[in-house]
Amino acid sequence: MLSGEATVGSDIADIKAGRSRGRFQAFSSNGHLFLTELARQLSTVNADSSQTSSSRLGEFSPSPNRNSYTIACIDDSPVVLKTINSFLDDKTFRTILISDPVRALMQVIRSKPNLVLLDVTMPNLDGYELCSLLRRHPNFRNMPVVMITSHAGLIDRARAKLAGATGYLVKPFTQSDLVKLVFRHLT
Repeated sequence: MLSGEATVGSDIADIKAGRSRGRFQAFSSNGHLFLTELARQLSTVNADSSQTSSSRLGEFSPSPNRNSYTIACIDDSPVVLKTINSFLDDKTFRTILISDPVRALMQVIRSKPNLVLLDVTMPNLDGYELCSLLRRHPNFRNMPVVMITSHAGLIDRARAKLAGATGYLVKPFTQSDLVKLVFRHLT
């Protein structure tokens, strides 16, 4: 891992021992990822609920420059969405943050992203089902869909492939891991 690079996910032992990687502390409990940002990010998210920046869910990131790619990020955790958004440079990517998997399909249809980052474990509609629904829509049959999960098993990867996923990213991952994977599927 690069010096100063944030990591999504880490061992609970690291947290109990007071160690963190980069700017984030993270731990997993029953397959759910919980992130606690150590500095200004958490206070920024909670400081003003009426803000209009890219940290608000379901909105586009600000685009002072033209963004090359639109990425839809679907995860029921607002903190994970915020972290992924911070990992993707807003000069290159326009991110659409979606926290409700049930509404995600309509938001993806409206926004027509170049790629979808999709959490596997979500309430009401899991990532496998949502990926299958996206693949049934004629406009999204060939769009890259990357599943993001803490489940690294062969069966989990096979389920993702059967649902139509084109990629698979296992937590914990670094900013470098995410950006490499995104560019691999977009170019």
